[in-house]
Amino acid sequence: MSYLVKIAKTFSSEKSSIKYVEPMILEMQEKLALSQEKFFNIMIASTEAVNNAIIHGNKCNPDKNISFSLSATKNKIIIIVQDEGKGFEPDKIPDPRLPEKIFQEGGRGIFLIRELTDSCDILVSENGTRVTMMFNVN
Repeated sequence: MSYLVKIAKTFSSEKSSIKYVEPMILEMQEKLALSQEKFFNIMIASTEAVNNAIIHGNKCNPDKNISFSLSATKNKIIIIVQDEGKGFEPDKIPDPRLPEKIFQEGGRGIFLIRELTDSCDILVSENGTRVTMMFNVN
């Protein structure tokens, strides 16, 4: 498989580490010339996944790391975000569109990721949670 972009970065679980996401997505955008809509979908989903990993997965513990990888071919983009937390049950997260949840603060990250990706896989293990997001380029 011929990759146009391949990036991997590990950073600590501090809220300020979110700043590493945008430059990686911009680097990919320069090589793929994605539509503005696709670019923003990737940016929002990636930021949400990293934010969830920092806050919910690793509980903002700077001694725990987040791994971020991005691989892009001319047809497909795969982004993987891995934390070192205890995990969660993704199927038990309530739909944030329910009337009783509509004004609740938070609880929309996984929903947004699922809506903005072409496919999303969440694997929870004793080693943490891995979110694999796939985007079709066309």
